[in-house]
Amino acid sequence: MSKKPKDKFHRNKVGIKMCFRLAEKWNISDATLMTLLGQADAEQFEAWREGDVGEISNDTLMRVSYMLGTHADLRTIFTNPNNYYGWITRSNSGFERISPLEHMLRNGQEGMHDVRLYLNHWINGGKSMTLAEIKAFHCPTQSIPTKELH
Repeated sequence: MSKKPKDKFHRNKVGIKMCFRLAEKWNISDATLMTLLGQADAEQFEAWREGDVGEISNDTLMRVSYMLGTHADLRTIFTNPNNYYGWITRSNSGFERISPLEHMLRNGQEGMHDVRLYLNHWINGGKSMTLAEIKAFHCPTQSIPTKELH
């Protein structure tokens, strides 16, 4: 007999709880975590801290996914906790000498995606590049001419 899958509220609660734990490990403030999660409501944020998590927006769900995915990527790259917890707040030449965290804060969900793109490029053996170079390589904006089929 198979187990009954957990409902989405349980998934939301676990994801938010993990983000709070990760924020502690990254040594970031509540205000920073609120921004990363796209949450402007301090009362709701405190309810989440207490484990009162019900419905969350798709935007917040994506942000939770990006945070947890970033952590997983860093654990893949580094074996030392000082590195996989500290990398996010250190200035980085790949992000024009700002930290990946600052890039995420400045650029919201797109910035969080950028950090994942950067880390995945690194994980997959890509050569050392800046974020701009990686984005140009992986996400070219020029259309590729194709032959018309007759």
